[in-house]
Amino acid sequence: MQQSSKDESELAWEELAWEEENKLHEDETEHGGDLKLLTKQVVKDLSVKTAEEVDPMVKAHWFNPYGRGHWFGIEMIDEENEIVFGYVSLFGDWNDELGDFSLKELAEVNCNPFNKNGQHMGIERDRYFSPMKLSEVKNQYTKY
Repeated sequence: MQQSSKDESELAWEELAWEEENKLHEDETEHGGDLKLLTKQVVKDLSVKTAEEVDPMVKAHWFNPYGRGHWFGIEMIDEENEIVFGYVSLFGDWNDELGDFSLKELAEVNCNPFNKNGQHMGIERDRYFSPMKLSEVKNQYTKY
């Protein structure tokens, strides 16, 4: 009998069972077709408590589509105010850190100030992100 190499957080994560890969959840887009930063599924995924582990599972990824900036969600701290605990990598260097960030504030960021048509072009959620350990995120997104 083989021993499972998966820890409790990975098993808990698998229990949430993603719907079909790349299939949009019914609550995933806002009016006008913009992708939401936070959906019911993302809230459910972030509700699994893993932040106190040595190498926690990262369950969501938000990014600046026009430049640098990555926010990785590990755990929901305050659902009402959309506060997430995670890893923030603004430049992929020694300044990257663990901490809390507000999805409401990220939703207000205009990433492309040169946009002439007045359309808000903000931070996006990576709907193709596959959950991974924090150490893997650091290896993939950090230079140092």
